[in-house]
Amino acid sequence: RNARQIPEEQARAGVYRLQERLADMLGDTKLEVVQSGSYHFVRTEPMEEEQASDICQRLKARNQDCLVVKR
Repeated sequence: RNARQIPEEQARAGVYRLQERLADMLGDTKLEVVQSGSYHFVRTEPMEEEQASDICQRLKARNQDCLVVKR
C-alpha cells in the first residue's frame, strides 16, 4: 500500500480503532502517532526485537502493514 497524507486527528482516530480491533494481540501496548514530513505513522512503545517481530508477523497475517525498526 502507498502511504497517504491524512490529518493528525484522523491518524489518532485510526490508532483508537486499531487498539480496539487488535486488543487481543496488542494488549496494553501503547501506540502513538508520529509525524514524518507530511505523513503520520503509528508507532508502538519500545519492546524487545523478538516480541516486536512476533506482533508484526501477526499484524501482517491480518493484512495490516508493519515494519520492525531498531532504535
